[in-house]
Amino acid sequence: MEIQEIVRGDEMAMGFPGTSSTEGSSPVSSSVKRKRMFQAHWKESWPWLVLKEIQGERPKMFCDVCLKYPDIAISHSGSGRNAFVNGCDQLRIESIRAHETSKAHMACFLRNNPGLEIPFKAQRLLKLNNTKKKKKHKTFRNEKAAASQGSSPSGRVNMNFSLTTRNHDAGKRKRMFQAQWKESWPWLVLKERQGEEPKMFCNICLAYPDVAVSHSVSRKNAFLSGCNQFRIEPIRAHEKSKSHTTCVSLCCEEKHSVMDSSLFKNEQAAQYKQADGFPGISSNNQTSLSPLTSRKDKKYDSEKRKRVFQAHWKKCWSWLFLKETQGESPKMYCSICLKYPDLAVSHSPSGKCAFLNGCDQFRVEPIKAHETSKAHKMCILLYNQEMKKTLDPTLASNAGSASPTVQCRAQLLIVQALQKLKEIERKRLMVLFTNAYCIAKQGMPLSDMDILCSAMKTAGVDLGDNYTNREKASEFIKCEAEVIRQDIKDIVLNSRFVCIVADGSTDNALVEQETVLVRVVNEGKPYTVFADLVPLYHKHAPDLMDGIVNGIKKVSLDLDQMKSSHSPGPTLVSVNFDGAPVMMESKGGVAAMLKHDIPFLLPFYCVTHKLQLGILDVVNKSTYISQFEETLKCIFKFYWKSPRRRKDAKKISKVLQANFTHFSDIEETRWVSGKEGALQAVQHDLHTVVMHLEQIGTQSDESSARARKYLSSVTSVRFITALYRLRDILEPVSQLSEFLKRDNILLIHVQPAIERCVSNLEILKNDLGENMQQFYNLYHPEQGTFGHQASDGWEILLSGPCPSAPSIRDMQLVENVIQYIDERFSHLYSMPYRGFQVFDYTMWPEGTEELDAYGRDDLNGILMHFDVLFSTQEKLAIIEEFSRLKTHMHNFKKKSIPVVCAYSTLLTNHPSNLSNILKLVEMMFTISVSTAEAERAFSAMNVVKHRLRSRLNRAILQDLMLIKLEGPKFEDFDPSRAIEYWLSARGTKHVRGHKRPYELVE
Repeated sequence: MEIQEIVRGDEMAMGFPGTSSTEGSSPVSSSVKRKRMFQAHWKESWPWLVLKEIQGERPKMFCDVCLKYPDIAISHSGSGRNAFVNGCDQLRIESIRAHETSKAHMACFLRNNPGLEIPFKAQRLLKLNNTKKKKKHKTFRNEKAAASQGSSPSGRVNMNFSLTTRNHDAGKRKRMFQAQWKESWPWLVLKERQGEEPKMFCNICLAYPDVAVSHSVSRKNAFLSGCNQFRIEPIRAHEKSKSHTTCVSLCCEEKHSVMDSSLFKNEQAAQYKQADGFPGISSNNQTSLSPLTSRKDKKYDSEKRKRVFQAHWKKCWSWLFLKETQGESPKMYCSICLKYPDLAVSHSPSGKCAFLNGCDQFRVEPIKAHETSKAHKMCILLYNQEMKKTLDPTLASNAGSASPTVQCRAQLLIVQALQKLKEIERKRLMVLFTNAYCIAKQGMPLSDMDILCSAMKTAGVDLGDNYTNREKASEFIKCEAEVIRQDIKDIVLNSRFVCIVADGSTDNALVEQETVLVRVVNEGKPYTVFADLVPLYHKHAPDLMDGIVNGIKKVSLDLDQMKSSHSPGPTLVSVNFDGAPVMMESKGGVAAMLKHDIPFLLPFYCVTHKLQLGILDVVNKSTYISQFEETLKCIFKFYWKSPRRRKDAKKISKVLQANFTHFSDIEETRWVSGKEGALQAVQHDLHTVVMHLEQIGTQSDESSARARKYLSSVTSVRFITALYRLRDILEPVSQLSEFLKRDNILLIHVQPAIERCVSNLEILKNDLGENMQQFYNLYHPEQGTFGHQASDGWEILLSGPCPSAPSIRDMQLVENVIQYIDERFSHLYSMPYRGFQVFDYTMWPEGTEELDAYGRDDLNGILMHFDVLFSTQEKLAIIEEFSRLKTHMHNFKKKSIPVVCAYSTLLTNHPSNLSNILKLVEMMFTISVSTAEAERAFSAMNVVKHRLRSRLNRAILQDLMLIKLEGPKFEDFDPSRAIEYWLSARGTKHVRGHKRPYELVE
């Protein structure tokens, strides 16, 4: 109510067209028509309203704001007239409201208040016609009410924003500390330091700074270093944070020492020691949290009755008694459960029994809950069992029915039988959940659940009659995937930095799928996890952006919260996409859209894709390499489309005592290593292919002409030299590609690996490679043959001249490969990519003075790029700790320990004297350089969703992918947690009664 009064007062001061909160009405006589008059209280709701009485005329209403700018008011009126400029004699609220929301009045108001901006929704409302304006009047009022609380939902400065306080600057509200906040949060304190703006602090966290920092996810505590965001939301967020609750618990365990009077209000200190009774979040005092709490609720909080033990409860529950211990509050106990404490604890779901340890909740509900609990019933049964010894045996014989003791004994046997039945059912569920996990992990059809269960029943395994169909298999897989997904969420949310990895592909149903993964640091090692598989309707940048944002939400990541280190959760520092222009285009690509919102973001182009594109550039520029590739493609199709030809070629290879290696299409391979493998297969099967083509060429069918054409190309010196030369060139490039596809590869490994590859290629400019030397050893220019001349060898007659070794053409080919590799990876030599090389201690100089000065400029370059993520004190500490890091890593360098293992040990141990520099190390571990993990995910998708299972529902496809990629090995799988999750779901657990998590389509 106080805030509404302030807003209303400011509206009166500024002349804003407010919405009346009072709608006065007076009775109308049934016989005499009411004469409407101007109501004085209207000026409270509309301060711009003026009543003028001219002699000889009826009194009329005028608008004070529109009278200042009559030309604007008339020009913005639809009819060219303005009733509140010329005078309105319709003394009704409807006329005032119509003028209030009119375009003319709004234009005059903005002219009178030039510092304000109309929200987008209000602009649209002003453009509506009169009919729609009436329907949208409620929308405008809601937008105006929301604007009085702060900025508009669209994020722009609202025109009502400055009206909430008179102290405004260019339309922006200046928030200040509210004194009434201390009533709800007694630990809150405001401190003003000279030369700095005032900040809010937490007295409890200041008393335990080490505990507060250690329990913060980002190792920062805003209310420990000072918070200048004077809003209720940061206070409530800190109140519920793990660091604050831990400090409060520690403070309470110290028996409420001298801090009671300053930190805890009234008599709440005794409540804080209980589970949800931390300051400000007590479940018994939630109404005192907000300054907007009604007076009635505050009165209830202050006059709430104090519950005590009622004596008449013992008449209803004879086993109940009250026990008072000195120095503690009185508690209720159960006399029956105290006789059998082990039995009571063992049959309690949580392992605890409130009426065994003492219950201080003096309410009827806890007593009734204990009375109906399984633990209490078991104790009662055992108590009655023992009481049979005191009963007279004649009473039981004379009774017309079974005695109470016999009935209790029978009930005890029934309970024991039910427990045994429960254990049997749990064993059945363990087997059933394991079968479902096996189906998901191996990519088997869900219908195999029936087959597996039938086979196990035949083998004598007791599985019961329920839960053995494909529908229940989908439910079990859903529960198992949710357990794995929850573990992934915990790992991701506890990380400091995160990198998004995304790649696209088409599945067997011809649906564009975008695989989204996230890379974090877990237990000191880089950890890339599967987030989601998102179908795309269009492969445009906005659609891809939405798909990635929705994908990371599966692991509880929000892009808006990852833009700054001050927000809770991890910070997004890098993205790694494939080579598609829509992803990496500098202007309209997805990476550019992300970098516009996050300036310090490091967009990374997958290095393996770049290497592939570099080789394609060489092929497109070289004519004879293009012809060579086209010939290989034709030979591939010649054999691929004819099983008979493949069979004949295998027969020839057996005659030659060689294994026929099927070579794939060199143009269709995605990686450079695949191209090198295709060339190796061609080289291995060359003699077999030549003999088979000669055999087909002698026949008189339609394929003989093509075979003779391919034979003339394959048996040319130009083709053979290109084959062996490309093998020499692609061998170091293929090794580089295989190295970069590793999961634990770091940014500091890329540049040295590329330099090694370029060095090996430089050697090929002037020297023959291993394969070219083999060619010249097998080539005989006098006879023009190629092969072994021994009696058991083979020879091929080649056509064409043999070039010199090495030829100018070969040297130019190597030069082109080096040039395109340098062009594709030139960005790695710029900041901040180059700066991370300072952490590669294998490159550090040996001299003490040189080592001391090494890497300072690069380190400053990294800190300059990520300036917003680190404070000034942290930057100075990082530079100081870099010298300690060099000394610390010297021992690892002596022992020749790999860089990844050395830094993983540091991140795991986390020494306090290197805490700041290790943030950069963790960032380096987080940055991904390859999308190989996304390619592995596509391979798993093709196993799960193949051509016979192309109609899988999206939900179950995601769960199957998650289990296949992130689930433990089959022999390490424990279904206990998944069973608990399934049992806690809604619905009864029988075949037709349990609600399935999702509808299955396969």
